[in-house]
Amino acid sequence: MSQSNNLPIYKDTFTMLGMVINRVKDYPRFYRYTIGEKMVNINLDMLSLIYRANSSYNKLPIITQLDDRYRMLVMLFRLSIEQRMIPQNNYANMQKVV
Repeated sequence: MSQSNNLPIYKDTFTMLGMVINRVKDYPRFYRYTIGEKMVNINLDMLSLIYRANSSYNKLPIITQLDDRYRMLVMLFRLSIEQRMIPQNNYANMQKVV
């Protein structure tokens, strides 16, 4: 079993966390502390779940949680685009990561 931080999914999720943090800085105040903070926390949860799945024998429940977090993050990205907090081309760049 390799270390979690060497896994491609971990590296991509970590890269996405950096991208999210950089974008959230530019959100209007209300959205920064509601949607933006939620996006950062979900991303951190995803990193934790990747670590847990890598060190667990029963991976399916953890991977299911990871998938749920990912889908929530995608939904928040879409909401950010609809509210014009993220330009659509920036979202396309983020989708290339994961």
